[in-house]
Amino acid sequence: MASIMSLRSPAFWVACLAIGISMIAFVENPVIDRVKTLGLFRYLSTVENIHGKDFQLIPNTFACEDLHHHLPSGLLFGVSEPDTESRWKWFPP
Repeated sequence: MASIMSLRSPAFWVACLAIGISMIAFVENPVIDRVKTLGLFRYLSTVENIHGKDFQLIPNTFACEDLHHHLPSGLLFGVSEPDTESRWKWFPP
């Protein structure tokens, strides 16, 4: 008895192609996102200052993250730690 989806059937190869494309589409976005996050394939260049002002170092802001600019007041808020050691007490390994 002949199988409906034999290896010689075009329907078999179309189904394989559809499954393969679906798997690539499912896996591609997380992989591309991780590559971008890690900075792979990023061009090495200097930071271009487009505002015409010098960078300002804010003291005692180690491990700073989540910067938010409050437009009405012009203030910049950031979450940071006073030292790098305290971060490792709560940050997962």
